[in-house]
Amino acid sequence: MHDFNGLLPKNENLNKKPVFWVHAVSMGESLVANGFISELRHAFPECCVAFTTTHPDVYANVKKKKTADLVAYFPLDSYVSMKRAFDRWRPDAVFVSETDFWPEFSWQCKTRKIPLMLINGRISSKIYSFYSKLPSLADIVFGSFESFAVQTPLDRDYLLSLGVSDAKIKVLGNMKTDLLPCSGSVPKEASAWKNNSRCVVLGSLHNVEFDLFSSVIKNRAEKYVIAPRNLANAKKWFEELNKLGFKVCLRSDIKLDSDVMILDSMGELAAFYSLADIAFVGGTIDKTVGGHNPLEVIQQNVPLVCGKNYRNFADIIEGLKALEAVETVESKNDISATFDAILASKEKSEKMTRAASEFLNTNKGVLKATLRLAKKMLSAF
Repeated sequence: MHDFNGLLPKNENLNKKPVFWVHAVSMGESLVANGFISELRHAFPECCVAFTTTHPDVYANVKKKKTADLVAYFPLDSYVSMKRAFDRWRPDAVFVSETDFWPEFSWQCKTRKIPLMLINGRISSKIYSFYSKLPSLADIVFGSFESFAVQTPLDRDYLLSLGVSDAKIKVLGNMKTDLLPCSGSVPKEASAWKNNSRCVVLGSLHNVEFDLFSSVIKNRAEKYVIAPRNLANAKKWFEELNKLGFKVCLRSDIKLDSDVMILDSMGELAAFYSLADIAFVGGTIDKTVGGHNPLEVIQQNVPLVCGKNYRNFADIIEGLKALEAVETVESKNDISATFDAILASKEKSEKMTRAASEFLNTNKGVLKATLRLAKKMLSAF
């Protein structure tokens, strides 16, 4: 409650300068923020990094890894709360990861003459639609930014339409191509479970997608790993599949004779992709989501399949589509036919993974380019 009211943890080391406030919401955005913070610390060894989020898992992760010197929940976007927060931390520059915009937050930066930068920026159609109807508010929010490092030309077009000067915008690509974590290894029991079977990993599924795939995989021969986006669904889905007659187990209790394994563990999905002959990335059939990160699949040299709602990673999926490195699906029949085509053709599978690796290798360097842009903004330090 103290954080929300702007009573952020006090900066006890006021001599440590400059102070950089970095804000990120989701786990994906925090991955970007963490990579950027690492580069900031290298460029400014004496800096103090303050970090905010609205997500409990992100908060816990940053605290555990000691990524930042100060960690707090993002304050309420009111004048009183934001004034307190800025008075407490007295940042010399502020960085927002990807797509979280708040009028009072931006206004405090502008009135205090604090440089504000968007990193790995993504302007959704929803955000654009909202702010395009409120030009005065858009001017406060976006006019307060000194620099925008965005992912795609469409992000740039949205910002230009919202009144941002072209000189402030740089299209750099998606920083996540530079920030693929070490995936680790799957447990021996999981490898033994797969054995010589074909395996499909369904990653970060939402409820709508689980309902679809529980029907799709009913009469198929492959083994399946299902990773719920929300871990709270693991036991519920386990029970549902049991009732439907599947031989199913949980990752925490692997049964070698089961045909479906549900991941009920945190942070292992990237490693489990290495078991796959095909991987589907969730959040792409559920129209309310917009997709999750497909790069971990590419990293494991596994053929990638996703739905047609991938707006959160449009630049990546469109780039992969141009190279025929991804298949997109939307219906039950569509999914089965696509899985059959990939599994039946080693040539197709290898062509997809080669093209995806080529995409990944040619789209690196975004993090360094973002840092160069930030250093230009921070030339006073």
